[in-house]
Formats: sequence, structure tokens, C-alpha cells
Amino acid sequence: ATNVALVCESGRIYSFLVSESGEKPPHLVVRVEAGAEGEATPGAPGFVARSEVSAYREMAAEAVEAARRAQEQAEAGIVEARRRAEAEIEALRAEYPTRIAFEYRLDRAATRRPFLVEAMWHDGKFTYIRSGREESFGVYELRDGEPAVVPVQLAGGGLYILHRVVGDGWLQIGDRRARWRFEPREGSR
Repeated sequence: ATNVALVCESGRIYSFLVSESGEKPPHLVVRVEAGAEGEATPGAPGFVARSEVSAYREMAAEAVEAARRAQEQAEAGIVEARRRAEAEIEALRAEYPTRIAFEYRLDRAATRRPFLVEAMWHDGKFTYIRSGREESFGVYELRDGEPAVVPVQLAGGGLYILHRVVGDGWLQIGDRRARWRFEPREGSR
């Protein structure tokens, strides 16, 4: 008896045990049996023609090249997006100071304790109050002759943000008030 190993181009290896018995010339029968369940890939051909292997190799090479080109395009797109974002940020930095308007006139009481207001301004969209006070105070605006509470966001570092441009109003802590007047330039609001 002897062993015969059949090594295929696909990488599969088939082993056979060949034996001869008797006086007559041998009659050879080759049986290929499936291995354990799950060993074979379902739907995968057991044998593939050489021409198909070449076609698969070409397809794989084309796929690798397409992936490389797609990655290069994606990287170029990222670089371009970063460049555009940086340009927009620089344009905003250059343009933003022209939008800032210091059109609020504060009472002297606003600069003293307990308010400690250093400045009040707007950018056409939001109103900002810079104060040395870390705790929030009430902000009120006169709307149609009536007081209205203005929501305030404390951004840290003593910067208070009001999410719109406000008119005349006041700051309040307990019963103490510090008023301001809004004196807009023409076309600023």
C-alpha cells in the first residue's frame, strides 16, 4: 500500500491510500469523500479552472487598486475640507470684530459690587456681559413697557450670554438693580 497526496492549485490537499491485492492486474477505484461538516466552504467550488484563477487574481488586483484610489480620494477630500474649514475660521476671525457693537450704556452701579460688570456688548445675534462675579444675577429687559426675564447662560470666566440682542433693561440681585440703556447705531440691530 502507498499514500497518494493530491495538492490542488486552490490550496486543498487530498490524501489517498492505494493498495493492490490479488494476482490479476489492479482495477483502481478512487473515492473522494466529504470531510467533517463545516470543513468545506459552502458554495465554493472544489476545483477551479486555471483560467478562472487568473480572472479571480485580476479581479482582486483591480479591487485593491480601486480601494487605493478611493482611499486617496477620501484623504484628498479630508485635506480639502480641513483647508476650507480653516479658511472659514480665519474669515470669521477677521470679520467678527467688525460685528461687535458696544451700544449699551451702564449705570455706575453696574461696575460696583455686587454686579462688577466690566463690559456689555452684542454681535448682532447675541448679547454678552463680562462680570467679575461668578454667581449669576437676574437679567431683565423692558419689552412693550413691561419687565421680562431674559434667560442667561454662564459660559465661565465671568462671561454671560443672552441668546438675542436685548433692549433697555437691568441686572438684579435681591432688591439691588443696575440699569442699562441700549443706544443702537443706525442699522446695527
